[in-house]
Amino acid sequence: MLTNNIDQAFPMKSFRDGQRGCIEKAVRAFNDGKDIVIIEAPTGSGKSAIAMTLANMVGTSYYLTITKVLQDQLVSDFEDRIVELKGRNAYPCTYYKRFGKKLVLRKLMTQQAVDKAAADDIGCQKGFCRVGPKLGDEEDERVSRRTKCKD
Repeated sequence: MLTNNIDQAFPMKSFRDGQRGCIEKAVRAFNDGKDIVIIEAPTGSGKSAIAMTLANMVGTSYYLTITKVLQDQLVSDFEDRIVELKGRNAYPCTYYKRFGKKLVLRKLMTQQAVDKAAADDIGCQKGFCRVGPKLGDEEDERVSRRTKCKD
């Protein structure tokens, strides 16, 4: 990392008070061989912009948050600069839409049951579909318990 790249790497139009100095200190620490730098700053000081600047100065980086609210804020602020990834329970299940025809052809489910499962938008919070259609026979119960709900 080079300190003279800060202006190019900074993602906002202008710096807030203290941002440039904080970035310079972090860059010096990394250049001095530190692997980890912790930045402690108050709410509204622009920590996200500081972190994005440092991320822009290296080849590959990851920006982790502890809440989805912070992740959504980053996406809103820097949507053209980041790729958002969340846990599988944050996405709708596409299993029945993708494989429903095969389940019907193999007579594991009726078309009505597939349509209902797809419309119910079953999530993947538990890793396996636990609320699949129940058609009344043992085979359908067995299939609904083991069907994975992920891409």
